Amino acid sequence: MPDVTSPGVPVDDLAATLTKLGFQAANPGPRVEESARLSRRLRRTTWSAPSMRTRVSVTVVHGSQDLTDTTLGEAFDELHRVVALLNRHDGSSAVSTLNERGALRGAPPELRAVLNGAAELHRISRGAFDVTVKPVVDLLRGLKFGGAVSDAELRSARGLVGMSGLRVGRRSVRLKRSGMGLTLDGIAKGYVVDCVAAVLQRRGLDRWLIDAGGDIRTSGLNEDDRPWRIGVQDPLRQTGFPVVTELTSGAIATSGGYEDRFTPDGRVHHVVDTATGRSPQTTLSASVAAPSAMMADALATTTLVLRPAWAVALIETLPCCACLLLGADGRRWRSSRWRSVSESHRERGEP
Repeated sequence: MPDVTSPGVPVDDLAATLTKLGFQAANPGPRVEESARLSRRLRRTTWSAPSMRTRVSVTVVHGSQDLTDTTLGEAFDELHRVVALLNRHDGSSAVSTLNERGALRGAPPELRAVLNGAAELHRISRGAFDVTVKPVVDLLRGLKFGGAVSDAELRSARGLVGMSGLRVGRRSVRLKRSGMGLTLDGIAKGYVVDCVAAVLQRRGLDRWLIDAGGDIRTSGLNEDDRPWRIGVQDPLRQTGFPVVTELTSGAIATSGGYEDRFTPDGRVHHVVDTATGRSPQTTLSASVAAPSAMMADALATTTLVLRPAWAVALIETLPCCACLLLGADGRRWRSSRWRSVSESHRERGEP
């Protein structure tokens, strides 16, 4: 099946542990450029490079190689520029400076845009999506190294969580309480993908796919003049893509606790329900299609946290959005607008 890409690639637990201990990961490799002629008028070009602890690839279908290469160069420059601002694992980034100092004057517009988007998602989800959850996530991450978390420690960390403690001004950002911190892991990657998409759109390219380790955005048709096919990985099945959907315009993102486990059994991981301070157990992975990658990214995290019925109900209220939830017991929940091409083929007896 051509052009199937997979949202949600698990993060290697050993690599994450070594990074926490101070080891630096080896460079996954330099930028890779591939190009193939499709016809006298069209070429398919793919550039990929390491970023955001994954590999980001952009595929373009267009007739002009010069325009494609120039645009892709600008797109990857934009990718690295925005990541440098929002990466909380980089001590020199804007968000890291904010977390360290508790306030940031002259905050870059990109950070303010992400935080304003996070505030809107917090409102829509009635608090389920919350970027101030960092104190709880950091506390639970200690379980990776054999530590223990007491109820008192968890209550204390939860006391530092709350969007009411975040102030985003016209040029500044402030955390109201000492010890607060932000993690943009559930929204920033989608925003970065949207920034890359904006470069492609400004240059007039209209047939492309961006894949940032499972945060995907598309435009137009693939080289076969068909919608781009996106495979959704089922964590209970280690191979293949049991669910495939199609996109011509928009984004899809998948969130799953399997991506960064804090305990060997996976019951505690990097996604935390702010209402309880615990990781969700019912839903194993959540995939959301939305108009923008930032929205899809944040909603995937949100629907993973919520009870499945509540998650589907939330998505049904949002125009142009759809979701697929895969349960730890093998169950699947879909919103009414979700369309699984692979499942539709099986129902009709097609290969």
